[in-house]
Amino acid sequence: NVLDVCGNLLDNSARQSKVTRAVYLTMIWHQHQPNYYDPTGDQMMSPWVRKHSTKDYYDMASMLENYPNVHVAINLTPGLLFQLELYIERLGPFIDHETNTIDVEGFLARWKGKTDPWIDLLLEETPNGSAALTEAQRNLFYKGGWCTVSTSPRIMKYFPEYETLRDANRSLYSQEQLLGLKVFFELAWFDPDFLRGRVQFPHDPAIPDEYNYVDLRDVLRQEPDGRFYLKVPLSEALARRLVVENYKIMRAVLPIHRKLRYSPTTQRGQIELLTTPYYHPILPLIYDTDLAAQQMDMVHGADRLPDQRFQFPEDASDHVARSVRYYERLFGEKPRGMWPGEGSVAEEVIPAFVANGIDYIATGQDVLWK
Repeated sequence: NVLDVCGNLLDNSARQSKVTRAVYLTMIWHQHQPNYYDPTGDQMMSPWVRKHSTKDYYDMASMLENYPNVHVAINLTPGLLFQLELYIERLGPFIDHETNTIDVEGFLARWKGKTDPWIDLLLEETPNGSAALTEAQRNLFYKGGWCTVSTSPRIMKYFPEYETLRDANRSLYSQEQLLGLKVFFELAWFDPDFLRGRVQFPHDPAIPDEYNYVDLRDVLRQEPDGRFYLKVPLSEALARRLVVENYKIMRAVLPIHRKLRYSPTTQRGQIELLTTPYYHPILPLIYDTDLAAQQMDMVHGADRLPDQRFQFPEDASDHVARSVRYYERLFGEKPRGMWPGEGSVAEEVIPAFVANGIDYIATGQDVLWK
């Protein structure tokens, strides 16, 4: 796809001629999730940190090993990493890697309602049909904006049994159909590599190498048309196993980035790791809301400045400093670069980055031009 994009930059005649100049292309992948953590309930209110870990965060880094001459920059935000750590810390003590199972009773006694609601849904016995659902369960299965049938049709088309469940009469779902929904909501969000074969993770001292992998070929088969079908009967044991597989992938996200991280000292590695100010703020607006006037066209009052000017430069600096400390704890050294939240920069916030040892920041061309 990147080659296609680069090719489109050239006109037809140039494509047919010999290219004598190089195109220097920097790819920055911004891996960020909003803070779904609700401190009042001590729970994440959505599954997207977990699901993007199984779908994107591991494989987008690991695929680089197949292309040793390709180098990228990946931005891992503190908000994403904090939530990822929360899953790992809470699930980990209850995972038995030798049997690939989870101590359901022990976990629910300690952490029920404290990871995300879909984890509890997977671990608890499936309700006996739509009529037995509580309103909260109904939202998780099919009524809420985030529910087991909210998966994109472009993903779901690879799982015909999932499509059938989505299109059934929801007021008449049986227990078996509800079980199928919660299972397929997980399976569809695994990267296809995990469905097609064994994916061995980087060494982790907490998990013996012989158990530190995910392989779901025993669960699904892939037909020549690319679609996946269950090879085994639906079961609560399968639903619970998928929690374990989720955990193993989430746990492997940081190790794969550490393994491939570029070192300026040795000049080895494929990933330049960046981060973002701690709570992903629009940093110039924390520094001084009047800075917005430099960047935005105040047309017909559509983009009005606040009636009361806000200035908190110390807080803006603290976002950068906290992020540097957090990154250093996870990776053993300070970051060299940052992607400011939403690419927001202003001349006045540059000293905060400099003071915290950041060598470069990145944003969009239009922002930099102004």
